[in-house]
Amino acid sequence: MNPAWPGLRAPLPLLLDATIIFYYLAGAVFAFLTCWSQTLRRWSLHGPLQREGRVTKGTREAGRGILQWIWVWLDDLWVPKCWFWHFYLLGVVWNAVCVVWAATTTVNGASLVSLVLYEAHLGRRLLEQRILFGGTSGRERRDKDDQPSSRMHVVAYLVGLSFYVVTPIALVRAVSDSTSGGRVATLPIVLFCAANVIQHRCHRTLARLYCARSRVGERREYPPGVLFRRLTCPHYTAEIAIYAALAAAHPHTKTLLWSCVVFVTTTLVLNGLRVDRWYRDNLPNAYNGAHRSCGGCRWVVLPGVL
Repeated sequence: MNPAWPGLRAPLPLLLDATIIFYYLAGAVFAFLTCWSQTLRRWSLHGPLQREGRVTKGTREAGRGILQWIWVWLDDLWVPKCWFWHFYLLGVVWNAVCVVWAATTTVNGASLVSLVLYEAHLGRRLLEQRILFGGTSGRERRDKDDQPSSRMHVVAYLVGLSFYVVTPIALVRAVSDSTSGGRVATLPIVLFCAANVIQHRCHRTLARLYCARSRVGERREYPPGVLFRRLTCPHYTAEIAIYAALAAAHPHTKTLLWSCVVFVTTTLVLNGLRVDRWYRDNLPNAYNGAHRSCGGCRWVVLPGVL
């Protein structure tokens, strides 16, 4: 019987693992499909990328029939981008439940380190959304159709919520395996902490631009700083490093947590490529200046790779 899941027979945790892996890999496949489907791509984007991809009602309503009506209805389900903080609120609460659950059923306290660190990560992201970006979150600018100028589709919203439900469960399963003979590696924990510090620095830079833009209008600037000169999206790089560190901290989990890394990497690399293209098209002088300042040795998300 698995110590982290009292009362469950052995096949049930295995079925849970398979479900979690399927969820992550399905998310990665969905991210790839956005490269070919304009509708799925529009649903997956937010902010300036999403606004440029909007389709007029006349275009969407060209077809007829019940399926077309359902598709148009679904395409109109949007929420404000400032609801991002809901992801981290749900994650903080649910992960705390998982920490307590694992702590009461685990004899190896060291194996709880990753869950506790993930709780700190989620808490930091929640505070960033409410404090760093909170100054303008309550007064979203409106476009000519009286819609929030920065939106995300309800599909992306639900995927975000589900991610922060599934991932703590995956960590509980990793903790459970740690109590069965595995151990938590130390070096990945150091990487996890360093990536959080770097990501916070990036978010502070982006928040300053976001708040300044809320005062002067839609004028956008290229983010300053050495991190953004070397990488288009260093905050995405840090996010990938955070989840890779969690997976590496539990080397015995093999597929479970690494499937999460595949999902996160696929999503952020594709979004990073779109952000990079947006910068090149809309801020060419600043983009080229950043490229020249680092001697042409510049990457989008993955240093040395992409």
